Amino acid sequence: MDIGLINYKTALDWVKKYDTEGEQSIQDTYPRKNYLNEDERYKKMIDKKLMEENERLKAEIDFLKKSQSLAKKLE
Repeated sequence: MDIGLINYKTALDWVKKYDTEGEQSIQDTYPRKNYLNEDERYKKMIDKKLMEENERLKAEIDFLKKSQSLAKKLE
């Protein structure tokens, strides 16, 4: 089984720590978002900005449609 470790000693250290200190000692305490590489962070930031801009543009379109229909009613 390949778990992506460069050094097998790391796995042995985890097993030893588990045997002596229990399951809590090897629990993941760092959220994976901290490990995102720079490209992934940049992509998430761009996606968020695009979603916000998309929502703003939809609201503008709705406003223009409503104001146009009101203008036609007044004529």
